[in-house]
Amino acid sequence: MKATLLLCLILASIAFLASCENAQEKTICDEPYIVAGTGCCLDQDSNKICDEQDKETIENQPAAEIVNNNNTEEPGNSPEQVIISEPGANNTENPSETKDALDNFSIEDPGLVGDYLKIFKGKQTQIIFGYDSGAPLVAATINLLAYYGNPDSMKYSAILDTASMDEFPSANVILLGNGCNNNYIRELLALDKDDCFGPLDDDTGVLKILKVNDKYVLFIMAKEDADVHGIVSSLVKGEIEISGNEVEVDLT
Repeated sequence: MKATLLLCLILASIAFLASCENAQEKTICDEPYIVAGTGCCLDQDSNKICDEQDKETIENQPAAEIVNNNNTEEPGNSPEQVIISEPGANNTENPSETKDALDNFSIEDPGLVGDYLKIFKGKQTQIIFGYDSGAPLVAATINLLAYYGNPDSMKYSAILDTASMDEFPSANVILLGNGCNNNYIRELLALDKDDCFGPLDDDTGVLKILKVNDKYVLFIMAKEDADVHGIVSSLVKGEIEISGNEVEVDLT
């Protein structure tokens, strides 16, 4: 009886010491870091995946894969719908490659457009910004979706800087950002990669509308993501006077 009791005490002691050891080894990470093995890693978008691992997972998906979303993202969260390309699939440093990519595109003046937003109402439309863009462009996208009533006809995507024009949507498109963080803006406006801001400066944003393959494409551009968000906010409130198919927006 005493031997059995002694054995139980020994086993209980071993279990207790093991639990203490595990508790001592438990890693605690302060936000925005999360536990990764015995250390911590950065998780700025709070999706419980290390940012580096998350990026590698996305970049290793097949070219042009689209992951659907329900358009319910809150400002500051990364979108789940992403059009991607294999790294290096479209190196736009070579101007001739950009020209070749646009050979199958008809780019023309759309004629006089009085309301840049009204023409997208009820039409299949894709809102697109760069994958590495910040939270303001996600917030701008949400503003646009709210303006249109979050319809099924309107989707949004983020693209890598290697996105090929072969993947450009056949729907109407709203492009957010600038030629430096949105490859479609750079290629459609034939901007040099070393001068990707084009006509933009610190105090000026640009609204521009074109027809690409008989679909409307609206460019909402500024150097800073926060300024693009500001332009969208003013646009949906009707605070920007539209005159012609290209409008400079004073950001001061």
